[in-house]
Amino acid sequence: MDPVPRAGTLAQQMGLAPCGGRSRGFAHTITEPGSLNPVVWGVKHPALDGNCTVKLAPDGVLFDTLLPNDGSADATGRFPCGRKSTYEETKSFRFPKTLTCDQCVLQWVWETYQGVFYQCADIEVAFLAGNV
Repeated sequence: MDPVPRAGTLAQQMGLAPCGGRSRGFAHTITEPGSLNPVVWGVKHPALDGNCTVKLAPDGVLFDTLLPNDGSADATGRFPCGRKSTYEETKSFRFPKTLTCDQCVLQWVWETYQGVFYQCADIEVAFLAGNV
């Protein structure tokens, strides 16, 4: 839900890495290097064993795993998520201080007993005026 996912992403499509079979779109979110960013998603069909990973790729290909700011992730970056039906779940992630890109790809991966779901959002990471 936030950042805005790529148009046409279908929740029932599994195994379509890296972005659920959806092509790049416009960057709907602009943020700064080193900033703390919330990632928000809704859960309509919970999975009691669900785990998520959030990744970021400046080139849309080579993804780096981001760790949630609350310390809930294991050594691989996986954290419990999507385990109960809810309007929204939120985790905050700090973006690398040295990263800038016109169209980064933020990837959300949800691993469940049914399979793996992928969703992406196109974002811009840049120094905003007055913050250089």
